[in-house]
Amino acid sequence: MRYAYPFSIVRDEEERASGREAYTVTFPDVYGANTGGWSWEEAVEMAKDCLGVALGLRENAVRRLLDPGHQSPMTAVEKALEVVGRSLVVEDRAVVQYSEVPATLAP
Repeated sequence: MRYAYPFSIVRDEEERASGREAYTVTFPDVYGANTGGWSWEEAVEMAKDCLGVALGLRENAVRRLLDPGHQSPMTAVEKALEVVGRSLVVEDRAVVQYSEVPATLAP
């Protein structure tokens, strides 16, 4: 499973007018995820940190959530989904079970 979080990096024109380079980073899909840097490279590094903080998840927590063998607490799964605009849906379906083997299938 792979998640992508697009972001934009824009040169800060106010800083440029004062003779300094600066860049602003925003993640349109993650509310409140904004940062910046004094160079393009720094802005990209800050964006990685910003996304992790905004999602409230550490890498090892994400790996546990994605591991089908790990029993993640439901609250952690719900919180992670909420941050990316998703929700958990649990569905109940009737399962037909036969207590006897039909005579036509008996040996």
